[in-house]
Amino acid sequence: KMSVKICLVFPTIIINSQFSIINLSRLRELLALILIGLLPFHALAVTVLTKLWMGTGHPPMQALAAWKEVLLAVILSIAIVELLRNVKCTIESVKLWKVDFIDLLIILLILLGTVVSIFHFQFSIFNFIFGFKYDFLPLISFVILRRVPWSEWCMEWMKQALLWVGASVALYGIVSFFLPDTFFAWLGYSDMHSLYLPDHPIAAFQQIGGTTLRRIQSTMSGPNQLGLWLLIPLAIVSSHQWAVGSRATKKRSLLATAYLLLIVIALILTFSRSAWLAAVVMIIKDAAHT
Repeated sequence: KMSVKICLVFPTIIINSQFSIINLSRLRELLALILIGLLPFHALAVTVLTKLWMGTGHPPMQALAAWKEVLLAVILSIAIVELLRNVKCTIESVKLWKVDFIDLLIILLILLGTVVSIFHFQFSIFNFIFGFKYDFLPLISFVILRRVPWSEWCMEWMKQALLWVGASVALYGIVSFFLPDTFFAWLGYSDMHSLYLPDHPIAAFQQIGGTTLRRIQSTMSGPNQLGLWLLIPLAIVSSHQWAVGSRATKKRSLLATAYLLLIVIALILTFSRSAWLAAVVMIIKDAAHT
């Protein structure tokens, strides 16, 4: 009886390979949800915390900025452990490790970038590692994480998290279009706009050249980053809106329309032409498929 109670109360201590794999998968999914949900607030949070810790006028603290890489490393480590534990001489395993065109293209780009960097006349190992982090680490993460299973529970929660975070980021971005410069200085941003100086905090917004018109960046580090990220919640709500518009209740349809309008307004205020073009293509494609 005691052993049964222990199994019911503390199931994670059972030494069973199948159960451990399930626990690892759920842990990976939870950490991925945390990363997806918090990542859009990274620049704002690091800016504010740096000011609280070090005072005004300091660049973002590297120790604070590294949280996302640490969390991603943990997620990738769990995924690699899952893959290694699931290696079997079966058809499913062969399919799992099969390299398709996307994988091949990523591998070739990484090899090409590495060769060009090594034979560059100003090659620096520090610059190579720094560039590798931004250029190739996301691609490597994609190659690994697409080979592990993602539950329906995780996918549904991830969609909901992206929608809620998207609304928050878009709303704050629209409000920031009207806020005074003193507010951003109070948060810890630089008192300059449209400029990046390594030894200063990041700017709160950019301005269109020759005007005082702001390009909002909301909680992120730049308007282009915001514009491209807003395409994610836009894609979710746009496809859902066109797909269920005829069957949805009036209240739900109005809510989806209001959400779509909120994202579109924030997207327009980024003045990111590439994001505008992508948004138009997405909306036209979704409308055409209904």
